[in-house]
Amino acid sequence: GFLLKLLRVELALLFGVMSFFFSFIPEVGNLIALTLPIPIIIFDSRLEKPFLTAVIATSGQLGLKFVFANIIEVKLVESDATMKMHPVITLLSVTFFGLIWGAT
Repeated sequence: GFLLKLLRVELALLFGVMSFFFSFIPEVGNLIALTLPIPIIIFDSRLEKPFLTAVIATSGQLGLKFVFANIIEVKLVESDATMKMHPVITLLSVTFFGLIWGAT
């Protein structure tokens, strides 16, 4: 939401809140949250360069999601003693529940 506010996009706060809630939906939530502001940005007649603004907004959101998912969350999980599991236990669990419920 902050990046969209800096780019002077309408409804930036709403898109920030929606991005927060969509991030709880696995796999597709972040994609939906990423694409929601694009039509608003492109069709906003007050922006001088709407396509450049859309590219900057999309790139910024992708960069932030990459940093949080691949760096910050990993560091938080590996620093927590209750979250540490041996890799063999993780693989066996994935195999067992994959056999029960099928591949997803």
